[in-house]
Amino acid sequence: MSNLQKQLSALIDFYRNTEDIMKLLITISFLILIFSAFAQKKVNPILKCLALEEEHFHKTKTQNARSRLNLELLNEFAQASELELKDEFIKQICSNPSISPSERFLELQLLNGINVYDLGVAGKDHSMRVALISEFQKQLPQLLIKYLGSIQSELEIPNCLEREFPEIKKINERIKYLEEDFAVETLKPLHPEIKKIFAGIRDLKSLKAKCKKPKI
Repeated sequence: MSNLQKQLSALIDFYRNTEDIMKLLITISFLILIFSAFAQKKVNPILKCLALEEEHFHKTKTQNARSRLNLELLNEFAQASELELKDEFIKQICSNPSISPSERFLELQLLNGINVYDLGVAGKDHSMRVALISEFQKQLPQLLIKYLGSIQSELEIPNCLEREFPEIKKINERIKYLEEDFAVETLKPLHPEIKKIFAGIRDLKSLKAKCKKPKI
């Protein structure tokens, strides 16, 4: 892991457990670190994209399921930032202002697995990249479960998310069944369910309205 990646990881971990006033200072330091790196060398566009989303969350004082997912992905991907995505996926993740880059990044990896990455030519580096991708993507099921749980915690009606999307139960069972043998490719039979869930949670405002307790 490079010094930059170690610094990013340390900052994010500290950010997660710090009070608001300190979060301001940590965020400033975090962004200075990111954008200094941008000026010095080519920086992974996905890392840049996630950092810009974090900056937006900070400026708007947003703390919710998406901001937490953003921090989790920044923390994980900062340790694997030498991995490069194909241009077509970078555009899908970073070029649509109406879609959260963090959410889209998670979704596209669950749907496409290793195919989102530019592996280059076969050889030693190719094998190392494949192994690194495999390790990184093993974290994704738990990130998905945590993210969905975080969204549910913001809804007024208990279990409303699973009521709206019964597919969640099937995905949870699949992930739990596979456990250590999990690979993103094993979710292929559940791609329609994954697409439906992400399409539904994209509009959190509408989802919260559906899961709002009726006034007495």
